[in-house]
Amino acid sequence: MSLEEEMLRLRKENELLRQQLALYQQTVPVAPEASAVAAPVLERPVESVQPADEGGILWPTPGEAFWERAPRTSPAPLAPGGSSQPPAPRDPQPLHIVHLTAEMAPIAKVGGLGDVVTGLARAALSRGHNVAVMLPFYQCLPPGEIEGLKHEMDVDVPKGYRWDGEMRGGIVYSNAVTTVSPTYAQEVLDGGAAGWLRSTFARPELRSKFHGILNGIDYSEWDPASDPLLPANFDAERPAGKAACKEFLQRGLGLEVNPRKPLVAVVSRLVPQKGIHLIRAALFRTLEAGGQFVLLGSGHSDPPFRQLAEGQFRDHPDVRLKIMYSERLAHQIYGAADVVVVPSMFEPCGLTQMIALRYGAVPLVRRTGGLADTVFDVDGPAAPPGSLGRNGFTFDGSDDGSLRGALDRALALYREQPGRWEALSRGNMRLDVSWAKSAQSYVDVYNSIAVRN
Repeated sequence: MSLEEEMLRLRKENELLRQQLALYQQTVPVAPEASAVAAPVLERPVESVQPADEGGILWPTPGEAFWERAPRTSPAPLAPGGSSQPPAPRDPQPLHIVHLTAEMAPIAKVGGLGDVVTGLARAALSRGHNVAVMLPFYQCLPPGEIEGLKHEMDVDVPKGYRWDGEMRGGIVYSNAVTTVSPTYAQEVLDGGAAGWLRSTFARPELRSKFHGILNGIDYSEWDPASDPLLPANFDAERPAGKAACKEFLQRGLGLEVNPRKPLVAVVSRLVPQKGIHLIRAALFRTLEAGGQFVLLGSGHSDPPFRQLAEGQFRDHPDVRLKIMYSERLAHQIYGAADVVVVPSMFEPCGLTQMIALRYGAVPLVRRTGGLADTVFDVDGPAAPPGSLGRNGFTFDGSDDGSLRGALDRALALYREQPGRWEALSRGNMRLDVSWAKSAQSYVDVYNSIAVRN
C-alpha cells in the first residue's frame, strides 16, 4: 500500500470516528455529578452482574470488516456513575502554554506522542489555561477537522549531527526537562536509557531540573461507559456490557464463541522495542493453556506474524492475528479482552496498559519504565502509597520463561478464582488513569519556571 493510499484510509477512518462521536453527543444522557469511588480490595465479594441489554447490537459475521461500521443501530452510552471523573479544578493563575510538536491525535498521529499532546492540552485547557499547539504542516492534515488553521512561519528542520547538537543544547540550556514516567527518568539518569545523550544527562545540574511525569489517557477518547465504538457500554458498577463486547469480537473475528475462555490480547506496534519474541511466546502459551489470543499491530518486525496469520493460524478457532492498524478495532479489542500483554524491552511510559485498566482488562507487563509505575503484581508486595495498587501481573526477565510464568499465574487466577478476577477487573475500571493528576504536575513545573510581570 502506498503512502497516499494509507493516508486516504486513515482519513476515512477518522471521518467514521467523527461521525460516531457526533451521534454519541446527540444521545448521551445527563446525570448529576458523582464523586470518584476508591478501588476495592481484591478479596471483596462480588455482587451479581445483570445481563447487558443486547438490543440494538449489530452482530458481525466472520469475514466482515465489522470495525469499519457502527457496532449498534444507535449509540447507547451509560448515564454517568460512580466511576465518572469529577470536573478539573481551575488554577488561580492561568498560563499561556505552547506545545511545539511533531504529532497531535487524531489529525497527525504515528504513535503515543500524538495522544499525549492532545490529552495534556485538553487537561490544561480544562484547568483554565490558554493552550496553543504548533506542529508541521502535513499535506495529509484533514482541513475539515481543524478550525482556524493558519501558517505561522517556515522552519528549517535540522538533521543528522546538526540535530544532535541542537537537541543537546536544548536540554542543557532549558529551565526544565521532562520525560513521561518517574522510572524512565531514573533509567535515563542511571540506567543507560539516555543512549548517545548519556554524557549530557550525567551533568550534575540536569538532575535537579529533570522531571519524570507519568502520562494519562484522554477520557473523552477512552471511556467504556460512553465509547461509541463498543457494541455495549459498561463501567465498574455496570460491567455486563464487557461480556457482550467479548462475544461481539469473537463472532466478528471468527473465533469460537465461548465466554469461559480467557481472551488474551496484544495491541502494539510490531518493532523490536515491543518484545517481539515475548509476544510470540504469549501466543503459543495462551493456546497451550486453552485460551484465545488476538493480536492487532504492524511494523517492520511483523513478517513472522504475517506468516503465522496466513499459515498455521489461518481460520484457527482460538487465534486471530490482524497485521494492520485500526484505531476502531483497537477500541473493540480493549473492550473484549480479559488480559492485555505489554512485554516491552523498554517503555518510556506506555498507554496500552492504562487503556487496559480503564476497560476492565488485567494488564500483564514486563517491569520497565512507565510499565513499572502503573502495573503492580497482584501476588507481589503492597504497592507504593499513592500508586494504582495491585492491579495486574508483572515479570522482570526478557526470556520466554519469565513471560510464561506471569501468564500462567494470570490464566490460573481467571479459571480458578472467578470472583477474585471479577473484583480485579471492576477495581481496575475505578482507577484514575486520566490526565488530571499528571496535568497538575506539569502545571507545577510550568509555574516553577514561569516569569510573571
